Amino acid sequence: MHDLKMKVRNRAQVEGSITQAYLIEEISNFCSIYFDSKIRTRRTQPPHNDDGGDSNVEQGFIIDPRV
Repeated sequence: MHDLKMKVRNRAQVEGSITQAYLIEEISNFCSIYFDSKIRTRRTQPPHNDDGGDSNVEQGFIIDPRV
């Protein structure tokens, strides 16, 4: 229900407003399939916590026992 309520732009014509927002979202998702891979879309964006670093780090934290 929250997602549908957030799509309402015109309170006089609620059903039409939700339908229009849904169609725009679906068309955008469909068209994003054909975009170049360099263009960031909802489908191709990296995860929120991805800093682009190397994920195959073999050496972890080193604890110095002398401290």
